Amino acid sequence: MLELNGKCLAFHGPLLYEAKILRIWDPKNKKIDYNEEEQDKERIKQDIESIPQDLVSDPCYFIHYQGWKATWDEWIGNARIREYNDTNIALRKQLVQDAKDAKRQQQELKKQKQKQSTPTGGINKKRSNGQESSIGKNGSNTGTGQSRSRSASAVKLSDHTGKNGTNSGNNDNSSLNPINGSSSGSTSANNGTYSQQYYNNLNRNLPKITMHIPLKLKSILVDDWEFVTKNKKLCKLPRPSTKTNDQTITGILKIYQQEVISGGMTSLVEQSLLEEYILGLKLYFNECLSKLLLYRLEKLQYAQLEEKLQLHKKQEEGSNSPIINSTPSKVDLCNVYGSIHLLRLLSILPELMSDTTMGTQSCQSIVRQTESVLLWFAVHADTLFDTSALDQDGDTYYINTSSQYEGLALGM
Repeated sequence: MLELNGKCLAFHGPLLYEAKILRIWDPKNKKIDYNEEEQDKERIKQDIESIPQDLVSDPCYFIHYQGWKATWDEWIGNARIREYNDTNIALRKQLVQDAKDAKRQQQELKKQKQKQSTPTGGINKKRSNGQESSIGKNGSNTGTGQSRSRSASAVKLSDHTGKNGTNSGNNDNSSLNPINGSSSGSTSANNGTYSQQYYNNLNRNLPKITMHIPLKLKSILVDDWEFVTKNKKLCKLPRPSTKTNDQTITGILKIYQQEVISGGMTSLVEQSLLEEYILGLKLYFNECLSKLLLYRLEKLQYAQLEEKLQLHKKQEEGSNSPIINSTPSKVDLCNVYGSIHLLRLLSILPELMSDTTMGTQSCQSIVRQTESVLLWFAVHADTLFDTSALDQDGDTYYINTSSQYEGLALGM
């Protein structure tokens, strides 16, 4: 039986998690059932407004996942909630086993693909003219695999690769946490239909390029997701750019380049490759930012900022303003955005590379360069990602947004 303060099981992604019911929405009487100590008119009004529009017409539940931060608390409908009984506990165990079996099958499929490839890793040579064909598909290594792990404890970044913030309302947080289930439909999902639908979305064979991301940086990406999608905060822009405190992407990469070269990189060839990599990284950032790297809440900020910078560009035409790129029609966004947006780009580079026709050697070179940057980021994380430090205006890295802004941004 689902009751206030009672235990329940809730779908989050393909699995069921133990949770506690904190509030219950009664659509007939238009009221929320609370604990007595929480009876506060202002609080009740805020909670009613927080109920997603697709759930407000049916009974729904505000739950807390046991063992998880309160920031994961959310409203869910009947499609995602189950009574805490022996039958559903058994279902929970079965779903965990299904997830393990699915992962094992994918690993076996990957091994089979690798066995079918040639000893040289799938490189086929055109004997007629001696030319090498591309490796696998789109110039990437052969083999299959998920582009992202979508377990509840892992960082889910697939939405950065083309779906950032496309969901509405409270479901805007799909870019990093496991996907939220739809609240529509009947409770027939009790047989695991919800979980099966989740796995159907993953049955895509994609080329995979492996890159190591330090655990500390993964944690920072999760915190970034919570700041934007849960707490409705934005990174303050443009980032400070002074001789003693340059927090822009351009400034950060310049410091990195100087430290690497002064640290013992004496080869002119290596220095040239490093400079070429940094230029390419900045080019990728400018092209990918609006399409892949922004959450939905941030897109209005981007549009306003772009309009402001274009106006500034026209006024400062021919000046030495660092925000204006040498390309006449472009604004260099690397002089506006900072470390966290660069980290978002670095985290999805494998997917971007797998969609190009680059050869193995080029991909490996970029992976090595990127892992070096990520390691440097991890070493300097306390400085680069200090969210509590105040700038000259007294603001922190993330700033609050107004309810009016949220309405406009989520309505775009």
